[in-house]
Amino acid sequence: MRQTLSKREVCKILGVNSRTIDRWIFLEILRPVETENGLRYSLLTTLAIGLGRDLRQRGFSTKQIGNVIEWLYDRSLDELQSEWKAGRTHLLSVAGCPPFPKLFSREAIFGNPAVDLEAAFKSGVSVIDVAEEYRKIVAKLDAEPKRERCTA
Repeated sequence: MRQTLSKREVCKILGVNSRTIDRWIFLEILRPVETENGLRYSLLTTLAIGLGRDLRQRGFSTKQIGNVIEWLYDRSLDELQSEWKAGRTHLLSVAGCPPFPKLFSREAIFGNPAVDLEAAFKSGVSVIDVAEEYRKIVAKLDAEPKRERCTA
């Protein structure tokens, strides 16, 4: 599997506008890799863009999205995958409320049906299955036709 993607590929896979990515780079929210062929996006950065898209749709501000993406960048993909294997697949993010975001198991978040997260925190709350978002990205990459390399 490819380790980096072009902006066009990221936009196609995630359904995001390239201007959103440009803006987040300008605001130093995203950290693409600069190569001789232009900017490339790691799988972790692609996941960050996908999470940011979902949080934006849920009404989170750019600053709040930046905090979640910063949290994500503090971990490696291997660390995240270890967390997912341990059952902590869901990211709970509470707008403007440290110490969030945090990874939890689905049971820890939804185990008590009487818990009203919105009422408990009185601010924007988002729960995203990070592992599932990553699986979707990988599945879309795997489904793409393999590109043939030209040889001279």
